[in-house]
Amino acid sequence: MEIWKEIKGYEGLYEVSSEGRVRVSDRLVKTKGNVLYLRKGVILKESYTRGYSQVVLTKDGIRKGYKVHRLVAESFIPNPDNKPEVDHINCDRSDNIVENLRWVTSKENSNNPITLSKHYGRQTRLGSHPTPETLKKLSESHKGKHWTMINNKRVYY
Repeated sequence: MEIWKEIKGYEGLYEVSSEGRVRVSDRLVKTKGNVLYLRKGVILKESYTRGYSQVVLTKDGIRKGYKVHRLVAESFIPNPDNKPEVDHINCDRSDNIVENLRWVTSKENSNNPITLSKHYGRQTRLGSHPTPETLKKLSESHKGKHWTMINNKRVYY
């Protein structure tokens, strides 16, 4: 079941859901004839930058962009250790449901086993990561080369 919560700092204006959607809050609107009616909130359109979905929120005439996964995490996931980053557990940057997100350190984020297996083109065991020797070999083999992304893989030339 989708749960909606107000966005901190935008109370009464915007809400974020456990399913990773952002909407304008329902609100009462007064017409020119002083008649009040309920205007239902609408889901905001997202834009994408480097795979991350973003929305623009406006308050007091000031527009500011936010990554949706951070809004979901800040609203639904406790962060008692004050970790700075939000990790997509399945590495799909557009999958912003609350069950797919967790607070992590930068090191924990980069050591996500799925991230490692995608980056190094092999399966890794949970909790394993490349040895310093492997990283040095990779670094030296690509030194001075250019790269491009093809089919979500880094290709050197």
